[in-house]
Amino acid sequence: PRYQKLPAPSQPDQASTSVMGEVKTISDWEGAWKKGDTGWRDVSDPATKNVHWLTGLAEKDSSLPQPGNPALGTCKAFVPLCGDSPTVDALAEMKYKVTGIEGVPGPVDTLNARLKEKGLQAELIVGDFFVEVKKIEDNTFDLLYDRGSLCAITPDMRAEYIAQMKRVLKPNAYIYQELVIRPEETRTAGPPHHISQSVVGDLYGDAWKVCEQEGVVYEAPAPGSPGPPFGLFPAGLVKPVK
Repeated sequence: PRYQKLPAPSQPDQASTSVMGEVKTISDWEGAWKKGDTGWRDVSDPATKNVHWLTGLAEKDSSLPQPGNPALGTCKAFVPLCGDSPTVDALAEMKYKVTGIEGVPGPVDTLNARLKEKGLQAELIVGDFFVEVKKIEDNTFDLLYDRGSLCAITPDMRAEYIAQMKRVLKPNAYIYQELVIRPEETRTAGPPHHISQSVVGDLYGDAWKVCEQEGVVYEAPAPGSPGPPFGLFPAGLVKPVK
């Protein structure tokens, strides 16, 4: 794999493990944020590394959007259910015009403050994802960075989620997608919900294909910590079919 497996925090909160298996609604997620039960938070280095990997890939493939190239205009990136992810910072630093949607106000306030300190900008929308995403015009984004959205929603919501992603992405858009490979005995648990490469391929259908597998980015929780393992989080690239 291009990225080494990184350990989760050595002593994750027991409440974090239990709460993540119970959250269903925006109010549940908001309660988890307020309590600090945020074992899913994207606070580590892989976020920035993966964004740079995507840019390196774009430099090799002229058919992909080229961030920062004035001749091609501004590349637009979408980060659904963004929380306070450093992915937004990294994309903004690379001259992407970033849009994020998040259901909980607290982490968006944190992210906005951090972006302001760095002199960066992003459009961060607070509200119900499936309501707000429908307000975005068709064929808007060059990049979808899905670090954990598809595995955070319940499986019955996936078809609608993918339908909206297909709608707001440009025909030549590309997708960074993290998967969740749970052990067999915990595959009905979640969030994060089990989602394999084959499932992602089936959801996106014939217009896109999972063309690269980046190996395991991290594993959570760390071995020996409380609670069942969430599983492995490998990264994959979904590209449009020519």
